[in-house]
Amino acid sequence: MRKISEKLLALLVILVLALVLFVMPKIGFSSPSTDSESSVYYNVVGGNSNKTEWIPEKEFSFQNYSAGTFEVNRHPDENVTENDIREAWKVYDRSFEAARNNGWFDYEEARKDGYRLESTGYHWLDLDRKTRTKKAVSPENPHNLIYYDNPNNESQKILAGFMYHKRLGSTEHGPQFGGPLTVWHFHPMRTAGYSGFIRKVVSMRDDIADTSEYFDIFSPEFENLEDYLNKTPRTAEMIHVWFIKHPDGPYATEFVVDEEYIEEPEKMNYTEFRQFALENYANES
Repeated sequence: MRKISEKLLALLVILVLALVLFVMPKIGFSSPSTDSESSVYYNVVGGNSNKTEWIPEKEFSFQNYSAGTFEVNRHPDENVTENDIREAWKVYDRSFEAARNNGWFDYEEARKDGYRLESTGYHWLDLDRKTRTKKAVSPENPHNLIYYDNPNNESQKILAGFMYHKRLGSTEHGPQFGGPLTVWHFHPMRTAGYSGFIRKVVSMRDDIADTSEYFDIFSPEFENLEDYLNKTPRTAEMIHVWFIKHPDGPYATEFVVDEEYIEEPEKMNYTEFRQFALENYANES
């Protein structure tokens, strides 16, 4: 009798392992994505084709391409999991609610709250807020608000979303809290226009005497602007969270969208968010 029980127990263990390893990943319940254990891959945005091609880090150098944007991904071939969706939804939900609670859907209210400096087209920065948080992703303290002109009302701006940003000068990878749903990106310095932007920031801050003090705030390893530009050929990594119905989804890299998508945002509910994720980030295997 004991031998029969032991055989049944062994069979049960085998069935459970098979369920975890082979069945659950197919339906979106595989283990959470882990950045620390993953290799890094890059995609050239706007290259010779519109196809996404993830290139292993050891085979990649962005300086070999003329493109202005490069995506970074540690989960390119992974099936999206329920945990990925939940974590991506949390940041989207908290970001949207932070915008609503702070009144940032009203452009003038955002300006009163410190978002007065336009950085690199559509992105509005509150420098003080950026220096107050060390977190790469803080929905209550977004680094940038993204505003587009309302195509139906030239005097009005529409809050399209947030942009989160790693520390200026950093080459650290942004946290892919939503696995393959949350891909970060960076730009070559030749296309970013950072030199003029940083000088503009310094000129607007009474408490910063020159660019060396600016880098004391962001990246102390750089002595001044020229040192930064010489040593850093690319920007830090960044990620968008879109409130408008972006055709490529709520975490899309592309920030230029057709006018038809620029309208007052309506928040996605969790069911809509999950459906988009499963339809666009589930591997066909």
